[in-house]
Amino acid sequence: MLAERENEIRLLNDLLDDSAHGNGKVAIVRGPVATGKTELLSTLARLATERGHLVLRASASVFERHLPFSTLEQALNPTWEPGELVTLESAADKLFQLAATTPIVIAVDNAQHIDADSLSCLCYLAERVGFQRMLIAMAESSSVFADDPYRGALRRHLNARKISLGALSERGIARVLGRELGAAAEQFAPECYHLTGGNPLLVRALVEDAAAGTGSAFPGAAVKRLVPGDAFVTAVGACLHSCDSQVMEVARALAILHEDGSAQLVARLANAEPDVVERSLGVLESAGLAHNGTLRHPAIRRAVLSAIDRPTRNELRTRAVRLLLDYGTTAVVARHLALVPEQLGPWAVPILCDAADEMLAVDETHSAIDYLSLARNATDDEPQRTEITMLLAALRWGTDPAGVRRHLVPLYNAFVGGQLKPELVETVVKNLTSLGYRANAKEMLDKLFVVDGSDDEPPLREAAMATTTELSSKEPRRNAMSALSEAEYRVASLAVLGYSNRQISRKLYITVSTVEQHLTRIYRKLNVSRRSDLPTDLVAVRDVG
Repeated sequence: MLAERENEIRLLNDLLDDSAHGNGKVAIVRGPVATGKTELLSTLARLATERGHLVLRASASVFERHLPFSTLEQALNPTWEPGELVTLESAADKLFQLAATTPIVIAVDNAQHIDADSLSCLCYLAERVGFQRMLIAMAESSSVFADDPYRGALRRHLNARKISLGALSERGIARVLGRELGAAAEQFAPECYHLTGGNPLLVRALVEDAAAGTGSAFPGAAVKRLVPGDAFVTAVGACLHSCDSQVMEVARALAILHEDGSAQLVARLANAEPDVVERSLGVLESAGLAHNGTLRHPAIRRAVLSAIDRPTRNELRTRAVRLLLDYGTTAVVARHLALVPEQLGPWAVPILCDAADEMLAVDETHSAIDYLSLARNATDDEPQRTEITMLLAALRWGTDPAGVRRHLVPLYNAFVGGQLKPELVETVVKNLTSLGYRANAKEMLDKLFVVDGSDDEPPLREAAMATTTELSSKEPRRNAMSALSEAEYRVASLAVLGYSNRQISRKLYITVSTVEQHLTRIYRKLNVSRRSDLPTDLVAVRDVG
């Protein structure tokens, strides 16, 4: 039996009884996408068949909604003569004749897509069904915006009974889960509700993913947690494709904007009027796909994004950035810029640099590095690129010394090409020296002395001379470092980067005692007494030779 649908089935049974005794009825089953309307209609058809009623079924299609009588012809097909023309009057006469000999159930699924002629005929029948042995049952989705005078009149008809289906409660979800998960169902019901909002299709998809994860059709106690997988993604896609096209556009806008999407921004990105956005959000929430104006769960957002082809996704993200320039903060805009790196140009550089400053102000160095890297790739101004590269080198020196070297090549090339500002030379030379690029550092100093042979820039010459002295003073220590064994070098490098003895042992798969022995030998060879005295250039000296 369908979970939490007992009352609805009982009502349909009563309507069957009434219609069998000449008291015809109309039943309109209405609810969000994937809430069991088709299953309920199938249950009605089975119950009617068991009682000997003639069941005439049809399923309306969005592709046939403009074909006259396309839905009604499906229903009448078992009783209609080949080539017989279907009109409103002929269809009604045929059905009333059949009802005189046997109770009839006309069951129409996906009635939101019914063609106008079939709908007008059903309205005609509804007006006259009161004394007939006939039950007209229609299942329609509230997730599609389909309003017209006939449909409204049918819903308000005196003989019509409206049956509204909603999402499952946690208790209903536990019943569904119990068929596959057994006693664990109660445990997983709250989590499942959080993921699905009680949408039966999504609930079953989670169970399918759980079964796939355990390799068993009946996973039971083997399930440790519910993880959305392929079945869940497919189910989300099916729900969206069953909604109105405007609902789909709003869902896409929500997925692109994520937590930065106000109702106004969503409306602009979806090219929709505010009232359409509000209505679409209601549809998404009733279908369990959204909650409080945003997509309910990251897995649903990923499913929506995965259903958008790459060019369209990039186009939407670029448009979102343009919109956020008017409404969002610098950090918000930069976060969205990072999603479309191939779309960036010089216009994005100031935004990314400002966002990097904001990240540094709150000690988010890694985010600052990400934004500056994007800015460096987006600019077409070489001096600006050089300055950004210097910033990146400085930031990486504090977080990833070995990663600095990727920036030194373009900086060295900028120097060779005469594009490096003189005041930046000292920093580059020191970085080259610390990372073991001694020949390049000396070459820069030699060229600097040649170019600046006069005393026009004493501070720069003094800095260069100081760097030269530092280079020379490091030579003995560098020779000592070359005496380290491979094992000692690996331990020393990790120690310089701040790893504890236990962390080093785990990373190198050796004992803590072995780490301590290596460090004792390292201190002796380098003539230092503690870890903090270890030279920082240990992280690179062995790589550059």
